[in-house]
Amino acid sequence: MGRTRGHTVDGEDSRSHCGWGGLEVTLWMGRTRGHTVDGEDSRSHCGWGGLEVTLWMGRTRGHTVDGEDSRSHCGWGGLEVTLWMGRTRGHTVDGEDSRSHCGWGGLEVTLWMGRTRGHTVDGEDSRSHCGWGGLEVTLWMGRTRGHTVDGEDSRSHCGWGGLEVTLWMGRTRGHTVDGEDSSSHCGWGGLEVTLWMGRTRGHTVDGEDSRSHCGWGGLEVTLWMGRTRGHTVDGEDSRLHCGWGGLEVTLWMGRTRGHTVDGEDSRSHCGWGGLEVTLWMGRTRGHTVDGEDSRSHCGWGGLEVTLWMGRTRGHMPLLWTHGPLPLTTAL
Repeated sequence: MGRTRGHTVDGEDSRSHCGWGGLEVTLWMGRTRGHTVDGEDSRSHCGWGGLEVTLWMGRTRGHTVDGEDSRSHCGWGGLEVTLWMGRTRGHTVDGEDSRSHCGWGGLEVTLWMGRTRGHTVDGEDSRSHCGWGGLEVTLWMGRTRGHTVDGEDSRSHCGWGGLEVTLWMGRTRGHTVDGEDSSSHCGWGGLEVTLWMGRTRGHTVDGEDSRSHCGWGGLEVTLWMGRTRGHTVDGEDSRLHCGWGGLEVTLWMGRTRGHTVDGEDSRSHCGWGGLEVTLWMGRTRGHTVDGEDSRSHCGWGGLEVTLWMGRTRGHMPLLWTHGPLPLTTAL
């Protein structure tokens, strides 16, 4: 964003690569060693695997996703993502322990813009924490308890797992992710999310049935700003849906089918699961998450993240080259 140079997500420090914004990603599986986001060791975050992503805009300093407060690091906005599986320990988004969110795995995302305060993803109401906008996402698997985004109990949203997302801009009220229309909740933008595991029913992102996207589980997120139309995350081109920016996220596990981020088939990326994130602003072109340089794809900024597990093929930002290897080997 701005005049950026040489950005990497392979263990090097990317903070110096941007004059205006930045992105940091940490992935680890098994007993991993060495990779850090803010210079500290991230091994304590999880027992088996994890992903950390930090995006910020404005003059940012020393951003961390290891339990410290990152709100002061941004003058305008920020994004934090944490994914973990297995017995996880100690990782926090807002300084509190997030282990209680799930019995097996979890995902937390926090996006904020403007002067934000006291943002939490642990059941408290985060709408008052932002003067302009915000996003909260929580994914968990197994027997989950009590977590809410809008003050209601989210356990009824699904039979096995759950996902909660709240986006607001301006004065928003009553956002839901249980099949109701959330577009009226925002005066300026909107967000749609679909999570399914096993045989899911009913929920759609763009009016179509999203069950065909995967055989076992999946996650789709779409964020847009400005006058957006007909946005889809089912293989169609979403670039024309936004006049200013957009965000797409896809997570899948098991035998996945058909979903694409850049028009190509992403099934080859993984044998078991995967995550893809694309953020763009301005007139974007030819965005890819397959190892090519995405800087030329945007007139203003961009973000690309790819995580996959199992036998992965093609894009490997910081994993392995020929089958799974300890992260220390890759680093």
